[in-house]
Amino acid sequence: MHYSQNPSLHYLRVSDDEVVVKGSHLEGFSLLVSDDTQRGFTGDLLGLLREPVTAESVTSTLDGSGVSVEEISQLLEDLADAGVVVRHGQRAAAIADWIAFMRYGHFDPTVQRHHLVIIGGDLAEQAVASMLEFGCTAEHRRELPSDDLATFVLPDATADIAARMESAQERPTTDLNLPDDDVARLVVLTEGVTLAPLYALNEAAMERGVPLLYGQVAGSDYTVGPHVVPGSTACFWEFERQRARSMYSFAEYAVLSATGGKTTTPAVTLDAFGAALTPSLVELALLGRSMLAGQVLRGRATTGEMSKHSIMRLPRCPVCLAHRPLVRNMLY
Repeated sequence: MHYSQNPSLHYLRVSDDEVVVKGSHLEGFSLLVSDDTQRGFTGDLLGLLREPVTAESVTSTLDGSGVSVEEISQLLEDLADAGVVVRHGQRAAAIADWIAFMRYGHFDPTVQRHHLVIIGGDLAEQAVASMLEFGCTAEHRRELPSDDLATFVLPDATADIAARMESAQERPTTDLNLPDDDVARLVVLTEGVTLAPLYALNEAAMERGVPLLYGQVAGSDYTVGPHVVPGSTACFWEFERQRARSMYSFAEYAVLSATGGKTTTPAVTLDAFGAALTPSLVELALLGRSMLAGQVLRGRATTGEMSKHSIMRLPRCPVCLAHRPLVRNMLY
């Protein structure tokens, strides 16, 4: 195994035993790499990582410092898990790859990723192109499911995933672990008012127990999320119900939902949406799950505003109720 410095970082040598690691002068987060035993090798160690090295070669170079190859190997692994150094030669842990991206924007194009299926129009096509630039595998499916939802099968939905909803026990809301398999991660992106197909897709996904990440753009506003995990989070119907109550009068929302219609989305909104969406797509590709499970990012492109909101599970959701035996009332 070879290790090297993360090319997105700055390494500031404070002393022989302390090195401060930062992504830039603008960020508040910094990491201190230090040796409590004060053997004076830490600064030299981080300096050696300018080129790919092994634990054995580092130990040999630092001969006389009293540090063993086992200690160096463990330290390099810890630094790699923190995103401070980069592994070469084998697939790194997915969480380490995500930490390196989330903290410092570094993305290793050689790491193993989950396949993304992104459904929608031009927005989805652009998102696929963005992910391909990152080295992720992704495909574009332009059309949302049509009328024949009874026979509609979401891409790559295996029997194991569908069987999750057949259990008589309701999954706790904190259990968001998804199966570690080759099932594609699904994303649906829409522009304008297209709620009817999204409601239909929500029902199909809930019935089959398939997670979906949603994204919407309309006018100057956009949303990224929620990531709906059937049995664990609020579904898309619950999200829209709560959004309508918090942002519209019911009459306004009903009129917009019914009329639909195509309008031109400002370029500034598309740019802001793409920037907000990309981290969630990278996270889904690396980890197979999303921190937007049960949450949504709301943004307004023309003012730069962005906020995150949690979505409650409603006890009488018409979509989820059939899959929540612990909530159902015998008379309902």
